[in-house]
Amino acid sequence: MYELGGKIVLVTGGASGLGRACVQRFRQEGATAIAADIAQSSADRSGSSIHLDVTSEDSWRAAIVEILERFGRIDVLLNGAGVAFDGDDVLNCTAEIWRKTLSVNLDGTFLGCKLVSAAMREGGGGSIINIASVNGATGDGGIVAEGVAAYASSKAAVRMLSKSAALDLAARKTNVRCNVILPGYFATPMVLDYLASHPDGDAARARIIDAHPMGRLGQPEELAGIVMYLASDRSAAVTGGEFVVDGGYLAR
Repeated sequence: MYELGGKIVLVTGGASGLGRACVQRFRQEGATAIAADIAQSSADRSGSSIHLDVTSEDSWRAAIVEILERFGRIDVLLNGAGVAFDGDDVLNCTAEIWRKTLSVNLDGTFLGCKLVSAAMREGGGGSIINIASVNGATGDGGIVAEGVAAYASSKAAVRMLSKSAALDLAARKTNVRCNVILPGYFATPMVLDYLASHPDGDAARARIIDAHPMGRLGQPEELAGIVMYLASDRSAAVTGGEFVVDGGYLAR
């Protein structure tokens, strides 16, 4: 449908949640999708997955070299790795939680944009797709927990990083595009595990659903359509864009 056959795709956070759903859809569309995740074994050389610590520049460089040796290029990067922690309200967020959240969500995305775009440029171009969040536009994670100080800050920064990267890469005539997606609350392990551990999970789930005019959590596979579009040549004129997939959350 999206003519992705033959494309080489790297998906961070590809072992679970939104990343895993996108890996599966890329493969259905005929692309070679490599699921990169810190949860993957460093001994896995199957070609379908790879170990990657997105906070480590050395880990990024090793993963890129390995993929280039196997496949010769990287056409698409989906920066999907992300974390969120309890106790993230501004009064109680510890320096450790702050640093860990920004290290994975922001630094990891920056390293991917920087290092993979260089490989893409050498290969003739490509598409970078970053995952931010509606919390990076509103900061009102209090519908679920006390707050999302570090998480919302990291995702707001990913939005601006994406725009800056898009402009810079276009100005340098790299033929590398960069766009960002703002998901609402999806039924991912991160969200479902939080609800399962919440002292009043049913009430927390109800608050989330009430905040989405469509009246439900998103399903991970529902994000994949816009990802496929941004990865494909159909979006060849699209860069620096923000794409909201949130069941109407930001339209409230």
